[in-house]
Amino acid sequence: VARSSFLKSECYRLISTIYNPKLNTASNDQEKEALVHLMTARKDFIEASVTTVQDAEMQKAKRLKEVLRSVEKVVGFDSPHLTEEFQLQLDSVQALETALKSVAEKTDSDAAKNLCESLVSRLGKDIMNRATSKDTSSITSPKQNKKNKKKNKKKK
Repeated sequence: VARSSFLKSECYRLISTIYNPKLNTASNDQEKEALVHLMTARKDFIEASVTTVQDAEMQKAKRLKEVLRSVEKVVGFDSPHLTEEFQLQLDSVQALETALKSVAEKTDSDAAKNLCESLVSRLGKDIMNRATSKDTSSITSPKQNKKNKKKNKKKK
């Protein structure tokens, strides 16, 4: 963990570079493995980001903007090559949303406030999409099971 606020913000800037979807196309096995590790590390990154935005040293606008930009990159990093198992956990997303709301209320910087608000709206949409997809999947799966049972009975 970096000790100074400058080093922390530089770490977040580098992380946002790593989570650039244009850099990893998953064209070979090594890139696919790297992509899997990036996707599994997102939860830890979100937890660290929540702690960082609550840190008093990181409340300067230029430091906070680096953190928020990297959060935006990591949250938006979705790969078409990976399955739903790598989605961010709902509790992590909600904790991040709560932390961003409190930062938006406390900060004096308009740019940081706008970044927080756009991230909160994006996370809110993500939470709503997950809730609706769970509802539709629970509704469709029993119908599919009934159809499969009928097909199996007809085959016998």
